[in-house]
Amino acid sequence: MSREALVARVQSGDEVAQGRFDGVDLSGADLSGGIFLETSFRGARLAGADLRESIFVRCDFSGADLTGADLRRAQGDHCRLDGATLAGARLGAARFTQFSFDSADLTGADLTIASLVGADLSRANLAEVRMDRTVLLQCTLTGAGLRGAVMFRNTLMETDLSRVSLHGCSFESVMLMKSTLKGQSLAGFAFPMCQFTECDLTGCDLTRADLRQCNFKGASLEGARLDEVHAPLALFVEAKLPGVSLNRANLRQALFQGASMDRARLVGADLYQAIFTRASCVEADLTGADLTYADFTHCDLTRAVLTQATMFRARMHGATSTGAVFPATVATALGEDEELAEAEQWQARRTKIHTQGSGRPPT
Repeated sequence: MSREALVARVQSGDEVAQGRFDGVDLSGADLSGGIFLETSFRGARLAGADLRESIFVRCDFSGADLTGADLRRAQGDHCRLDGATLAGARLGAARFTQFSFDSADLTGADLTIASLVGADLSRANLAEVRMDRTVLLQCTLTGAGLRGAVMFRNTLMETDLSRVSLHGCSFESVMLMKSTLKGQSLAGFAFPMCQFTECDLTGCDLTRADLRQCNFKGASLEGARLDEVHAPLALFVEAKLPGVSLNRANLRQALFQGASMDRARLVGADLYQAIFTRASCVEADLTGADLTYADFTHCDLTRAVLTQATMFRARMHGATSTGAVFPATVATALGEDEELAEAEQWQARRTKIHTQGSGRPPT
């Protein structure tokens, strides 16, 4: 089928099934709204082509040139673009499922509001890509490069970023849910207001990173380095932080409720009004930390070291401190709260009575 015949077929509204356009010059062709089923464009020249709102099912664009192509609002399933060039391509609001972009070049492509589900982006060049409200779900990015990429309000769920080059990439308000950044070197990176819910950040180097208002709920940061991070109002609820290094970190008003922080190092950290309710801080080192107005209610501080720490008005209600080393300023901390203890005992009695009577705890 010739170029002219293909354009005429698409514009007439007829689908193109099992077509073969390998190596064909379709540069600048208007194929918008086309429906392509099991069609091959291997090595085809589609630079500047208009493919808006097109549908692709099991098509092959391997090695094709789609430089500057317009794929806005396109949809597709199980297509291959291995080694294809999509530099400067417009992919806004595109919806692609099970696509393979192995070794593809997407330099400077616009993926605003695009959705990639189960995509293989291994070894893809994503330098200077714009991702605004983009969704990546269960994608593979092994060996991919994101240098200079702009990521704003994106959602990356169950995506492995542990072997991705992120240098020069900017993040803001990005949701990285259940994703992996294990072992990444991210020193000095800025992640303002990003979500790392249940992410694996084991062994990451986040030294001096900007983590203000970040959410690490349920995340694993075992052995990670977060020295001198700027993380006021950060959330570490139920996070796994054993052996983490947070020396000289700004953690003002950070929340560590239920976090596991055994052997954590927080030497000289600013923990003003930080909350450690029911956290485990066994053998943690808080030497010289500012714990002014911090809340250690029911926190386990067994064998923790708080030498030279400032503890003015720090709450110690129900805290376990066997073998802990406290500074002289512990005298300015708040001890047991009798009213709170009475309320807790009342709740415990109410729960016991209700359980005995109905077999389940009260709501």
